[in-house]
Amino acid sequence: MIAYLDKYKIISNKQFGFRQGKSTDDAILDLMTKVSSNINSKDPTLCVFVDLKKAFDTKIEFC
Repeated sequence: MIAYLDKYKIISNKQFGFRQGKSTDDAILDLMTKVSSNINSKDPTLCVFVDLKKAFDTKIEFC
């Protein structure tokens, strides 16, 4: 499935999770490069980090 998504450019090249040859190091480097570029060009920069570690621990049952 990933091969199909890559082949037809359906998935963004900014998607680092669950991709062969991509890692958290790549994501951090990409972020640092963008922030550094924005600082150098005096562009405003906003980073939002969300921790979803426990977001799906609860089972929701509908009547």
